[in-house]
Amino acid sequence: MNRLMLFVAVLAMVVSVAQPASAVPPPPSPDIGTNGWYHLQSEYKGRIDDVKGWSVTWQVPQFNNGTEAWGAVGQWFNNLETGIYYTSHEGWWVYYYADDDGLTGNNSGCTQSWTVGGHCHGAMENLAAGKQVTFTFQWCDTNHVANVNGTKVCAWVNMNDGVGDRFLAGDTPPAGNREMYTHDVETFGDSRIVEPVIPCGKPVVMAGQRIKNAAGQWSNLTGDAWNFHDTNPSYEYTNVNTAANPARWESCSSAKKVDTIGALRTGEALVYLRNSITAGGNDIPGFTVTNPTTNTILVGDWDGDGVDSLGLYRPSDISLHLRNPLDGTKSRDFAYFADQFMAAGDVPVVGDWNGDGKDTVGSYRPSTSTFRFRNSASNGAPDITYVLGAVGDTPVIGDWNGDGIDSAGLFRASTGTFYLRNDLTAGTFQSTFKHPQINANDIPVVGDWNGDGKDTVGSFRSTGHTFRLLQDNIVSAAMYPAFAYGADGDRPLVGDWKLDAATPTTGQFANTYGYYVNWDSAAQRWLNANPTDSRASTIRFNVAQQSAGKWFGASSGDVGAAVKSYVDLAAVSAGPTGRVPILVADNLPGRECGRGTGAGAATPEAYATWIAAFAAAIGNRPSVVVLEPNALAALDCLPEADRQTRLELLAYATQQLKAAAPRAWVYLDAGNPNAIAPAVMAERLYSAGVANVRGYAVNAGSVYPTNQSTTYAQSIYTALNDGHGLLSRFIVDTSRNGADVAVNPVVDGEWCNPSKRKLGAVSDLDPAPKAYNTPRGPDMVLWVKEPGVSDGPCGSAPTVAEGAFSPDLAVALINGT
Repeated sequence: MNRLMLFVAVLAMVVSVAQPASAVPPPPSPDIGTNGWYHLQSEYKGRIDDVKGWSVTWQVPQFNNGTEAWGAVGQWFNNLETGIYYTSHEGWWVYYYADDDGLTGNNSGCTQSWTVGGHCHGAMENLAAGKQVTFTFQWCDTNHVANVNGTKVCAWVNMNDGVGDRFLAGDTPPAGNREMYTHDVETFGDSRIVEPVIPCGKPVVMAGQRIKNAAGQWSNLTGDAWNFHDTNPSYEYTNVNTAANPARWESCSSAKKVDTIGALRTGEALVYLRNSITAGGNDIPGFTVTNPTTNTILVGDWDGDGVDSLGLYRPSDISLHLRNPLDGTKSRDFAYFADQFMAAGDVPVVGDWNGDGKDTVGSYRPSTSTFRFRNSASNGAPDITYVLGAVGDTPVIGDWNGDGIDSAGLFRASTGTFYLRNDLTAGTFQSTFKHPQINANDIPVVGDWNGDGKDTVGSFRSTGHTFRLLQDNIVSAAMYPAFAYGADGDRPLVGDWKLDAATPTTGQFANTYGYYVNWDSAAQRWLNANPTDSRASTIRFNVAQQSAGKWFGASSGDVGAAVKSYVDLAAVSAGPTGRVPILVADNLPGRECGRGTGAGAATPEAYATWIAAFAAAIGNRPSVVVLEPNALAALDCLPEADRQTRLELLAYATQQLKAAAPRAWVYLDAGNPNAIAPAVMAERLYSAGVANVRGYAVNAGSVYPTNQSTTYAQSIYTALNDGHGLLSRFIVDTSRNGADVAVNPVVDGEWCNPSKRKLGAVSDLDPAPKAYNTPRGPDMVLWVKEPGVSDGPCGSAPTVAEGAFSPDLAVALINGT
């Protein structure tokens, strides 16, 4: 395949999305989508015809979400590709691709995974993060011997294990096809595969390149030799040093852990957290913790979702209690005794001791200056034990060198001196310095204040409740401006309280938040008015206590005020981070083409004003938005002149939501499985701006089962991916699709208060996307429509007005009658 032609062709079709630059499908499953997407790419600027050999050395990165992510790192040279490849079930291994001459005579240790390439075993698989691997291309003869006048291009790999270069493959490049570029981060165009989270402490490292000239001489590549391309805000080049000889650079995920501060008020058992290192009020509403006068409150990222949360150490029974959501005293995700690595009098310490992105708890014994660290949230013998410092020192934990692994340091109050060591072993300290403004009674604090991946120290003075934070761990380090936060007597807390990933995974979204239950829903209002009704208990449990969509339209009045009020309620609901509201925008002119459900906005101009206010009211709050149910499925019912207007209005809506509500997950409605052919719906979605939002919704307000809806949604995904290179996600409305269709088949066109339907799965995210060989489900299943609310005077509720709650409808859905 002519790789350059594919790259240019797809780029011409879709400028705004990541460029597909590989046809390598994730082996061994041939049903996975075949496009690879190069998010970071460096292209050699020199004359490629003059290059007779090229070597690239990579350092293997770490994927923090390696149990679900796939990815690759590699390079192309004159139509032949090599690199390292990661799958969630096999880890890192060497591969080659695009050997169009056939695989006979290639490395026998490589299994044929594609007709033009393979992945390799033995010393070339199970590669650990941090290992260096060197790939070399050279022009060669038909016997695979390097020859500057050869007609083939051959590739070798050196595992830096003493064996030397291992031959991989040889290919005759097409005439005139000259290419020489790296793809530093590659992911795959399939909705079942999760993009990797690459910590900047253990990044992709391009450790050096060499080129060979026509005289057969090798030299290091340095200077202004590359054009860099970054097409995905989720990843970035860092530490680029083209002046080095050889040049080197790194690549990692853009979302940075940036620590801020908080205050623990022990007398009130309250925590107040702030999202900046400045004076001011708490950004997260105060919440209670359990007995902080007797228990030790801990901060850590226990699940690797990028957000710190709280835990506690109970010295009375030497037990640990850790919770993933940031919401105080609710049930613990991890609760265990710790007596095998802690004892009475030990100080609990928190860190990521193995670089897996998850914090665990260890201990420090002041009487012997001994650290004991454990790599899992469980009791057991310590994984790491060593002695460091002197009796009387205070332990401090941080990632001092940005390698993604926390290590220990000490603060000696008598001299105001910090002693920091980068390794998890006894030995000398790499950094020793005094804080210029610390007192003996100040409390040392540690955090990554600027998101550079390296922790630095600071101090908190209880009297005056003042933080003094250093910008570096050296004697002459500058300080951030000192600031006061909290009250005298507070204890300092440090952590990253925000989910600030540009494109969070469903796992991050699910673990950090959760859905808002509307306590002013139609079902709840009916319950308030009918507390003794015999149906109240089952409606309360099965409907009112579940999360469902809140619909906004012409009847909402001032939509900006209505949406803001709802989002604000969700923001302070059920914990300090709030909950995610599910909002449905349903106000397009001509809404549902004669279904008798209201006309929507009076004019296109009125809708534009309305949707802009809707988006602005959401602001920066996490939320889920379903955009205009049935708008695209009913497009054909409009007069020809109005169809383009509708598409333009929807595109405008997606633009407004993207700009004004950047943390909203927005899904354009795509109808139900039997409404519109998937390929047709894909084109409508594209014209309506689906590229601006997270994806699309299926089955909104309808009754088709989840498996059928998912199949339909995946067909739309394929059409969007094949036609426009999009990687859109999708959701399924399950509010009325729980009936056994073998017993009560769905009748096409059945939508208005249908009988013999049943509640489906409650609103839920998919925090663990399916494995590569299982069709990936939706981002989430939602109750987009509130069960029990009438579609209008029709079907099984011929006298119930649209929007009114019917207990009979609700009970029928609960029972499936």
